[in-house]
Amino acid sequence: MEVSSSCDGKVVSGIKYDNAGKKGGLVVGSNKTRISMYNNVILAMSGRSPKFGGSTDANVVAHVANNYFWDNTGHSFDVASGAAVVVEGNYFKANTKPITSPIEGSVIMSTASNVNSCSSTLGRACVANTIESNGALASKDSDALTKAKTIATTYKPSVAKKLAYSTTNWGVGDL
Repeated sequence: MEVSSSCDGKVVSGIKYDNAGKKGGLVVGSNKTRISMYNNVILAMSGRSPKFGGSTDANVVAHVANNYFWDNTGHSFDVASGAAVVVEGNYFKANTKPITSPIEGSVIMSTASNVNSCSSTLGRACVANTIESNGALASKDSDALTKAKTIATTYKPSVAKKLAYSTTNWGVGDL
């Protein structure tokens, strides 16, 4: 892991790519990429955690569910052009900016007010994301549900719960 003094002392990259010196958290931008991102903890990042798309020919489709986004000082999601993303059943705690603005791609960030928008396409209601001491969630859905239907129907997320963790006797030390 790399810690940056210019990014609030947060981790610059957990999963890292380096393209001409650019560094980010998790960047998915290839043509015809399909990704399911389930049951992860994204902690103390400063941006691109994750970033999807980035060009009109990127054609990235993602289903992001049951993850825990915690203490991220930059943007968590960057949904760029060429991306369609369904984000549901995640727990967002103390994230300054859960999604970049303006949103260039297509994304549905499920909230209590829009969970039924998934029913006609996915055959079920979406699971609302949970937010605690967090910036606002935003959506720009033109075709995210339609494009993500094939991957978003294979996994049914559960309701997001606050992370329960032990601080002793595991890993490399106390959290």
